[in-house]
Amino acid sequence: MRRVIKFAFVASIMGLGSVPAMAQGASTVTWDPVYSASCRDCKLSGMRLAGWRLDGGNYPGADFSGADMRGVFARDAVFTGGRAKNANLVGATLDGAHFDKATLDGARLNRASGTGADFSGSTLAGASLNEASFVSGQFDQTNMAGVTAVGAVFAAASLRGAILVDANLSGANFDGANLTDAKLSRSNLAGASFLDAQLGGADLTEVKQFDPAHFKGACATPSTRLPAGLMLESCTIGQITASLE
Repeated sequence: MRRVIKFAFVASIMGLGSVPAMAQGASTVTWDPVYSASCRDCKLSGMRLAGWRLDGGNYPGADFSGADMRGVFARDAVFTGGRAKNANLVGATLDGAHFDKATLDGARLNRASGTGADFSGSTLAGASLNEASFVSGQFDQTNMAGVTAVGAVFAAASLRGAILVDANLSGANFDGANLTDAKLSRSNLAGASFLDAQLGGADLTEVKQFDPAHFKGACATPSTRLPAGLMLESCTIGQITASLE
């Protein structure tokens, strides 16, 4: 059965013609077929891949827009420059995966695990990241405008120059994160934690419901824009140098 399912996927991405009805039906099963391969610029939009194991796969430029990828395992997989607009990645395991320069606008990544994942230069505008974990993730220059990331974890992540305006970051954890030059204006920070975060040059104007106690150890530079009532210590030379590396 696994061989039939794998053939269905191979046929669909390699253009090998029609897939037998049995294989088409099998592609909707909920257990975990395994498929790790290389397929550049594949057209996989709308496919049902829930629960599939794509660990280590190489899919640069692939289009997963609208795909059902709930619970997919894609550790260390490469999706550089790909598209996953409005894709369903709820509960996905994306540890070490590469989504740099990818388009994930409107994608659902609630409860996803992305430890060390790279989203640098990508766009996640309007995406849902509720209760997702991106410890030590890379989000430099990432457009995350309007995201909903309630309870999400970005501890020790790099978000240099990231755009997080008009976002719902309630209860999110940015402890030890690098937010140099990040833009968080008008975002909801109720219960969010920025302990020991680097905020040099960041823009936090008009943020909502922040708690100054949740910024203990965070640092700012003269170019940091803070809301009234929030005072931060100055970043040391060592912190500024580290933020540029």
